Amino acid sequence: MNGRRDRSICKGEGKWLRKYLDLPNGVPTDDTYRVVFSNICTDHFFQVTTGILLGTIDGIIELAGKQDNIYEKSVVSIDGKVSCGSGRKETVEGKVRALQPLNVYSDDYGMCLAQKFIKEKTNEIPAA
Repeated sequence: MNGRRDRSICKGEGKWLRKYLDLPNGVPTDDTYRVVFSNICTDHFFQVTTGILLGTIDGIIELAGKQDNIYEKSVVSIDGKVSCGSGRKETVEGKVRALQPLNVYSDDYGMCLAQKFIKEKTNEIPAA
């Protein structure tokens, strides 16, 4: 997310945005967006977003009359990867380790159900 870009979008769409939001002090600055976005708990946001998507997918499946066979052979894959290029050898704070996300993927839904960052490369099953 980019506060400056978000602000410029809001300024460009100010008339439309004012139909939905009361902006007595005008469009917030990019610093305000940065503060708000940095205070969002990413784990909770991910859980809520995933829940909404799964509910929507379940609704579509139910409308299509296919709800009986989606849960017959549920496949959930757990896989960890190292994000190449995310680590740094020399910074002001010293060495920065590469990001190592552990993902839980649902084959039925075709999406990632959960993600957790682990501290070091290990066998993924105990970390899950």
